Amino acid sequence: MRENSPIEALIHLVQNTVAQCRVQDRGNATLIEALECFQQSRLLPIYERTQKAKKKKYVLSLVGLTNVGKSTLMEALLGVPAPKKNGPATAIPVEYHHGDNWNLRVFHKDTSSAVETFDDPKKIDARLRQLVVDVTPKAAESTKWVTVSGPVPLLKDGLVMADTPGFGAAQIGEEDGSHQKRLEDFIRNKIDRIYFCIAAGDTWAISDTEKQFYQMFSELCGHVVVTKWEGSESEKEKYRSHYQDIFPSATFIFTNAKMTEENGLQRLKDILEKHTTAEKRVHISEQEMSEAFDSFLNYMETVHNITSIPWSSFSLKSFLSSISERPEMSDISMRLKESNS
Repeated sequence: MRENSPIEALIHLVQNTVAQCRVQDRGNATLIEALECFQQSRLLPIYERTQKAKKKKYVLSLVGLTNVGKSTLMEALLGVPAPKKNGPATAIPVEYHHGDNWNLRVFHKDTSSAVETFDDPKKIDARLRQLVVDVTPKAAESTKWVTVSGPVPLLKDGLVMADTPGFGAAQIGEEDGSHQKRLEDFIRNKIDRIYFCIAAGDTWAISDTEKQFYQMFSELCGHVVVTKWEGSESEKEKYRSHYQDIFPSATFIFTNAKMTEENGLQRLKDILEKHTTAEKRVHISEQEMSEAFDSFLNYMETVHNITSIPWSSFSLKSFLSSISERPEMSDISMRLKESNS
């Protein structure tokens, strides 16, 4: 019989504890509500990301409104030209893969085109503009995506990066919302993890469109990348405090692709490096689970003054067994044992 993974064991622990509390019916309404909310908003998204993390080909995407700086950031991260345009964009995503040579391929709805080969990645820029930026809505409608492959070190172990068109802006000449639908379908069918990009700007404002789009795909998102950032360390903390409720399960990264690596770009590169293999990705998901569980226990103690949760004993043993070989979860293990001693 297959042993449950830590995230599966924790979900079972929460579910069985809720069921036990309902049977006992001893004024546990607050605890039940908190456990169910924790499962729905934190654990299930982490479970979905963990399942996707095991895939050999793993697609990570920058997603955000038009003109928040996704393509500029992609170019800075990979060192490969990314299509850029001010104003409404096409609905054609670009995937970046590792390869021995520089190639470009267009995938149409009916068939794929012949491979185009380049001796210099800089020459890809002009071709991408023809295929992705300077195209008519009709051409955009017939194209599913474009791939660029070449010797990009970050992608050598199977990681794929996808630069998606901005949401919230229709393609010129397009009135039926098909741009948005194609983008949403691409994310649902092709993307395993999202880095949600928001431009800092002068007012730090986050639009309702951004909030709604994030909610639509929040289970894929573990990080919010604040682009064009020029604030101080204290302002970063202020920004986090102000917007954490909107992005409850996400970690903030502050970047400015046009400035030095001290402004978060190197940190983002380091995080991406941790996504390059399935083993690393699963480890990240388990860290997220551990942090989420620790935050939940702190919340119950500080907000509801509940220091001892009546966990389902069998499920608790199963969860503790699942994390027994993981030193990074020793604090959680000790905390649970102490509270149930």
